[in-house]
Amino acid sequence: MAHAQFSHAVVVMTGTVISEENAKPTSVKVSIREAGDTAREITRSTSNSQTGKYLVVLQPGKKYWVHLEGDSILTQDVLVSTPPVDHTEKLTQDFTVTMREVEATKQTPQQSTN
Repeated sequence: MAHAQFSHAVVVMTGTVISEENAKPTSVKVSIREAGDTAREITRSTSNSQTGKYLVVLQPGKKYWVHLEGDSILTQDVLVSTPPVDHTEKLTQDFTVTMREVEATKQTPQQSTN
């Protein structure tokens, strides 16, 4: 298995995004912002629609807001702290999202012409 080499210590945050309703993988935008500066996006990823997996590279010893967004889910923000490490470390963070309710389409009753 290959391992990435970084010149500075980083935290590789990976995980899976699943829906609360059926525990199936969900594709969402995973946007990362520093806790003190939520106006500026640091990095982003999109979870895989088949597996729900995502990956972002963060700095150690910091707090980040993870913003989960998508057409089919309710937007969610989660505060995550990375460990203060002096070597590259993996952090697993799974997310469960709530699906938006799909409005029932109003259908006109079919009239029979007998």
